[in-house]
Amino acid sequence: MKTKGTVALKCTILIASISIIVFLWGFLIPWEWSYVDEPGFVLANQETLRTHGVLGLFQAAISTTQSLADVGRVRPAYSVFVHSYLLLGPNLAHAGRLLMVIGTFIIVLYQLRGRFRYSPHKSTVYSWSLLLLAGNYTLFDGLYWSALSELTGVFLVSLGLWTKNSYLKGSLFLLAALGKEPFIWLVLAFSVYEWLSGRRRSGFLFVSLGILLSAVIYVQARQGSYTSGTSTDFVSTILSGAPKVAVAIAPWALVLVIGTIVLRPKWKPTGLSTVFFVAGTGYLFTVWLWGPQGYLMGPVAFLCTVALTQGLVDIKPLFTSRIFVGSFTGISVVLAFLIVGWSGMKAIERNDFVVGTREWTLANGSGKVIAVNQIEATVRIAQINEIVWPGWTGTLIDYGKQPSDFVIVLTDFGEPAFEQSCEPVESWKRGYIRPTLCNSSIN
Repeated sequence: MKTKGTVALKCTILIASISIIVFLWGFLIPWEWSYVDEPGFVLANQETLRTHGVLGLFQAAISTTQSLADVGRVRPAYSVFVHSYLLLGPNLAHAGRLLMVIGTFIIVLYQLRGRFRYSPHKSTVYSWSLLLLAGNYTLFDGLYWSALSELTGVFLVSLGLWTKNSYLKGSLFLLAALGKEPFIWLVLAFSVYEWLSGRRRSGFLFVSLGILLSAVIYVQARQGSYTSGTSTDFVSTILSGAPKVAVAIAPWALVLVIGTIVLRPKWKPTGLSTVFFVAGTGYLFTVWLWGPQGYLMGPVAFLCTVALTQGLVDIKPLFTSRIFVGSFTGISVVLAFLIVGWSGMKAIERNDFVVGTREWTLANGSGKVIAVNQIEATVRIAQINEIVWPGWTGTLIDYGKQPSDFVIVLTDFGEPAFEQSCEPVESWKRGYIRPTLCNSSIN
């Protein structure tokens, strides 16, 4: 029987271990902002603090919300996030992102405790659930891209899952939707669940807010310059996006299928499992129409994983021998850590490339013209250089605009291209090399 002292010791060891891991992740690696949005917000925050002080950040968040509304996005919580969280600096910001991942994992697994506390298959259930969470590999893009709202939203949802208070739970779900619109499905599903469960006040409150926010999201999406072109030809859009959806969820789906065959789980739908299933399905439909590229799919598998774990009541392994069950448990844990570790290495490689590019341009690019084959990266590299060395005198241009002294070749995701070439490279390959820097006067 566990004593209070034993539980306290385990909790202390867990907290200490997490603290060490997060600290090493945040400060052992020389983190830099990525080529996705962060440098622009960091410069804006610095200028705002310099001219208007801390209170100016509120106005900056309002301005960003208005700018996003002009392009069709309704994301006030995201605006507040980028004008506050990014003040931490790249090291603390990346440490916080890992803490979000760990916190999400712990909360989801802790939800199983009441049903499987005395189950002989407790370890197996935990390990399979852990592997389901880890198999959702696209979510871990948020480990490096600190401004991505997918991981932030998932963490807020997990906090909502943890709390017992209906108003706090709904508020956290709503906050996630105000940071990333497709989470509105979770708000709507939860509000209906609250109403049907007899909690009419909270149900009425969140269904009202959910319907209102849904209407605003729809109207803005149809009018915004960025979102108005979204196709309403459902059939062709779904067919064309199917390969991307399959790639994004394939590892997670494989873990689900194998676990279902081997463990023969027994599910019993509950209120919350239904809420999260509806939310996951709605989220999938929304991003599928929008364009289901990698990181956008992370919340889908997460919401479906929560739906599965909330409705899981028992497992009956296909083979009951201790060796088989123990092997499955051990392999699941190892694979989960390998997947998360691989995602962490990808984040480090991406960062290493950005740092290498920054250091090279600062050291060799003063007074030179450097062409970059990805338009957004051109702006981000210039912004990062301005953050690090405001007096840098080099010039960064889009490839092909004018003769240049050097060319930096990137893939579509701002990662280094494999090909050593001065020509623009369009490649979906993922890998790590130093920047492709070519003497050129004819591009």
